[in-house]
Order: sequence, then structure tokens, then C-alpha cells
Amino acid sequence: MSETYATFRFVPVAPGLVVEPPVRREVLSFERPLAEGSVSGTLTVTWTARTPICVGAAADEGRAVEPLQIGGRYALPGTTQRGMIRAVLEAATFSHLGRINDARHHGVRDFVGHGDHHAIARDDVRAGWLRYDATRDTWLFLRGRHTESRFVRVPFESVLQEVALGGSGAPGRKIDSAHWQVSMDVEDKLRALPPHLRLRKIQALYGPAGSRPSAKSGIPRAYLRKDPTVPVSFQSATHPGKDLVLVVTGPYQQDAREGSSRREDRKAGVLKTHEALFPLPVDADQAIVIPNAWMSVFHRQHGDVSRTGANPRGAWRFWLRAFGWEDALSGFEADADDQPLDRLLDDPAKLPGIPVFWHWHGDLKNRNPAIDFSAPPGRQAFWFGLSRVIRVPYAYSVGEVAQRLYGEPGKPYRVPRLDEPLGWDFARALFGEVDRANTRVAEQEHADGSKHEQALRGRVAFDVAWAPEKTRPEGVIRRGVFAQPRESFWPFYLARSEDAEPDGTPVDYSHPDAVPAGRKRTVARRTAVPDTQWPQGNGNEDTVTGVRFLPAGTVFQSRVRVHNLHPVEFGALLWALTFGDGEGGHWHQAGRAKGFGYGALSPCVTIPKGLRVINMAQPPSDPTTLRPWLSLFERYMTECLQGDYGKREEIRTLRACANPATGQNAAAQLTVSSLEAYRQHREEAKKGRLSRGARRNRLPDLL
Repeated sequence: MSETYATFRFVPVAPGLVVEPPVRREVLSFERPLAEGSVSGTLTVTWTARTPICVGAAADEGRAVEPLQIGGRYALPGTTQRGMIRAVLEAATFSHLGRINDARHHGVRDFVGHGDHHAIARDDVRAGWLRYDATRDTWLFLRGRHTESRFVRVPFESVLQEVALGGSGAPGRKIDSAHWQVSMDVEDKLRALPPHLRLRKIQALYGPAGSRPSAKSGIPRAYLRKDPTVPVSFQSATHPGKDLVLVVTGPYQQDAREGSSRREDRKAGVLKTHEALFPLPVDADQAIVIPNAWMSVFHRQHGDVSRTGANPRGAWRFWLRAFGWEDALSGFEADADDQPLDRLLDDPAKLPGIPVFWHWHGDLKNRNPAIDFSAPPGRQAFWFGLSRVIRVPYAYSVGEVAQRLYGEPGKPYRVPRLDEPLGWDFARALFGEVDRANTRVAEQEHADGSKHEQALRGRVAFDVAWAPEKTRPEGVIRRGVFAQPRESFWPFYLARSEDAEPDGTPVDYSHPDAVPAGRKRTVARRTAVPDTQWPQGNGNEDTVTGVRFLPAGTVFQSRVRVHNLHPVEFGALLWALTFGDGEGGHWHQAGRAKGFGYGALSPCVTIPKGLRVINMAQPPSDPTTLRPWLSLFERYMTECLQGDYGKREEIRTLRACANPATGQNAAAQLTVSSLEAYRQHREEAKKGRLSRGARRNRLPDLL
């Protein structure tokens, strides 16, 4: 199999290791110099853009991203510099991972199944309904009332025939089958349907003479209108009543499946060709209460995750809005693109609920075996989704996987408070911290029930970095797709823990030995990839971003203010600014298109003669030079780590990512592969066929 690439790499994280700074939190003060030595002053930092750079945003949706201007002058915000340097400092000082997207629970649509948690064939799913009970703040599930809660398939052509004819006062509308198949979401389809087909009981259904369920799937097929090809009334032993409603789902292309007998299926996958007819739900006394933890994961899987919850998207967003349940789960945000839903559906109180496809390994009707509602999200045996291809959550969340690095497998991820073990590190000491900022509301109580939170002011501040007043951006707007494999792409983002033996199984988010591959870094290079070689996507303009850059050679002047730093801390800050290289030979990156080599910034740090050094037993003979401070920090880290700091793999990888010569030599491997290549790579990883790097992520090594 050919290699699969990405424009980023990972700096390994040493399990259970957090290096504490040389100063105790209790003695930090803004009034009293540290007794072990105190450094204060203002550094001058000159950032030179070695490749074109754009730190900014689009003024309006659809517009190109423009470089930031403050008062008509181009600049790099202090927050950008702060975040850029803190990320390096965290890796360089073995600080705690800190804030991560720990609540994210990735999911998988897997037809074949590669483990106990995902073995769900699409023909094994059933029909059901989801409701929200606002009086009890609970979500209820009701299965479809017919035998085994089976649904009925209805071909697109039959649905589009009804759309073309209209009805109930709605004008007809001719829609191409391919457009319905690949371009229309649930809301679009419901708007196109005549009102009598929008979650209402269908009075008559038809089928071919001698119609039987598909021998392959066992799912019966019906048609909405009688014609010479479907001359008889629909009949099915599993669906005796006329209480079916039409359920439409958005476009979805099934992944190609190895072993398919059809060549075109193996090559390109299969587009769905049917909508569904759902039986109405069973009576309310047979409802199942869905645990809030399960619903929270489902909600986050179908939305843009934030610390407060998730802003739902797609079909899930539509159904929540249609039933007025926007506030049932946290994180909903209004969007200017949301169209009014007045009169699109009947009174929600009279509707059966949100249609969901579900799967259960037992007999749901008789509750045999009983559903284990205490199972953690991702490890339950009852699943539901918004389409026939259910997105099943992996067994473990991002946080649960990350927490294994800190010796607490199976527990939710939690950033330690400042006064807890592993909670005191260089990054927090220099840049400050508020305990509350790292925890969700439900986790803010201490064991004794108190909610007192520690807060620490930062002792490092970054001014705005200004470009010369006459700086002008490039005249052209470069356009391309910057998409990269995301965190859900476990072959890159996960590795096997060091104390686990390879067992031939895929190290995905359901594997008990999976840990994060490390801290993600883009790789600096001398020459940025020309925009003529940028990916252009599949022709979907929504995925293309336009960017206007400031030219290479643009110089930004900034100041960094430090107050009462321990000499080792001062050395750590200088190391993070320069990667331990006082000559500017290692580069940072900021802004857009970093993965393609843009936004490279070389630092030149000047220490002023007025630097205030107090209580230091042996101050450098020339405190304005970098090397004595860098060496002081490196010696401290070598002592803490009990080994040569510069030879640690974590540090060598971090510096390699910042070395433009290394990046240029690896340029052929710092690129984006096709979606098909990534899919094949994941399939090979599932089968344990990728031998390189048994304990590591599967990206070419920079070292």
C-alpha cells in the first residue's frame, strides 16, 4: 500500500511526567522579588516572516481572509504570540496537556464492524422515535409498533413522483433523482414534500404483484402511488396496519466495502436509493428513558463541540428546531442561516417525535436481556442514529484516552487544580491560570463540596507586534482547501501506550491501550507550497478558502514584558522563543495555511541592558546574551529528567518541527493525501496490516 501523509507531526508526551518549575506557587508575588533570584524587564522581539503570512479573519462569510489591521496598520496580536509561545513552552518543559477537547466522543459508521462496539450491519437497524419530556427534562425512546420495529423501504422515484404532483395545496416540483440523492438534506426534502407526506400517516401504499421482502436485507419495499408496475396494495406480514409515515434522511454515500461482488461498489461506494416508511411508535407507557450521559454524547456527535455543550448541525439541528427543543441540550446557538420553520410540520405535540434508526443486540419488546443503562457512553449495547448508517460512538472519549497518560485509566479527563499533584508546571507558572477555566461546571466542586478555585496571574505579557506602516499585502488572493485529517482519524492521532504489548488489534478510540500520539505541530519549511499545488477539493466552493497574505520578508516588532521570573523560568521563556537557538535558525508558525509552509516566523530576541536581576547567586557576566540563560534552563531540565535534555526524543522532535531545513527535506511527506487514500489507510490499520511504528502513530518520522 502507498504511503499516506499529513502536513503535521506529533511531539511525544511522556506518560505521567510533569516537570515542576523551580519556584513554589506559594512564594510567587508581584511585590517581593523571589529569594532564589528574580528577573524583570522588557524584551524586544523581531519577527521576520520567512514565508507569506496571514493572521486575520474574513470580514463576512464568503469573503477572503485578510491580514489583521489595528488602526490601519498590519499587526500580530499579542494573544497570537502568547498562544504560539505557550504551546512551545508546554512541550519544552513537559507541562501538563492542559485544556483539550476532552468531551469529544468520536464516532464511526462501520458496516462490517471491527470490534464488539461497532458490529452493526445497516440491515439490522430498526425504526423508532425520540421525544423530549420537558417537564421531567428527560429523553424518551419509543420503538416502532410493528413486528421487530421494521421499517419499509420506498424508492426515491416513488417519492419524487409525489413531489412532482404536489398536493394539499402545495404546487408540484420536478426534482432530479441525482439531486435528491446527493445534494438535499432533511430540511430541503421536507420542504419539497407535499404536506400530507410530512410525518403524517399514509393512507394507501402499493407493491408489485407477489411482492416479497428483499432476500438480501429482509426489508419490504412499498410505493406511494398505484401504476401498472405496482398494481396491488402493499402487503406485509410484519406491517399489517396502515400507520406508516415517510421518513427522509440526508445524503450519505456508503463507504466502499472490501469483498463486494460489484466492482463499482468496491471502487466508489454505494449511494442510497431509498427513503424509509416508519411505523408509528408504541404507547407512551412502553417508552425507554435514555440516560442523559448517552444523549450528551449523541448531541456532541451531531454538533460543533464547545466547553458548554455542542451547537447542533445538519439533521439533528433541524429536528430540534422543528420540535422546539433547542434548549433541551446545552450549546445551541442561533444562526443567521436558519430558515423559519413555520407551518413546515404539523403541531409538534401531535407528531410521533424525531425519527431514529436503532440497534439492540437483544429483544427490546420484552427487555430481554435488560438494557444496562449504567454503561458509560460508548460502551452501551443500545444505539440509535439519524440515518440507517448509525454513527456509533467509540468506546472511549478523547478525555478518557488522554487521562491514561496520567495514570488514571477509565476516568474522565480532568486538568489538575493548581494545588493538586501534576497541577503545577512551567506553563501555568509563567502564563497564569484559573482553575475554573479548565473544568466544566459539574466538575467544579471539591471533594468537601466547596467551590473555591485557585487563580494565578501571569508574569509574562506580549504586546502587539507591529509591521511597518508602509506594509502592503499581496495583490492576489490564494484559494484552496486546508482540510487535514482530524482528531477522529485515529491511525495518526493515537498510539499504543508504552507499557502495553502489541496485540495486532487497531489502536482506535475503543482500544484500552490507546493514548494520544502527542502534541500536534505543523512543520516549518524554507519554501511554502505554491497555491497552484493546493488541494481544490471536489468542486464544492463551501470547502474552499481564499486568503490574502502579507509578503515574505515582512518584519514585525514586538515587546515581551516579564516580571519577577525565576532565572530558570526566564531561560525557559527564551528557549520557547528561540527553540534554544540564539541565531534564529528555528522558526515558529502562525496564521493560515501553516501546513503548507506559510506563516513561518524567525525570532530575534534582544535582552535590554536595563534587565533587572535581583537575588541571583551567580548572575551571567553579560545578562544581555541569550546563551547563559538558555544553558541555565537546559541544566535544570537535565537534572529533573536525569538525562541529557537535548537528547530527549520529545525535544528533538519539537526542534525538528521548527527546523526549516528538516521540513524542506521532508517536504514530499508533508502533504495531503486523497480522501480515498486516508480511507484505505484506516482500513489497513483496522486489520493490523500496518507494521511501521507499532507503538507510534503512522506518520513518517522527522528524526
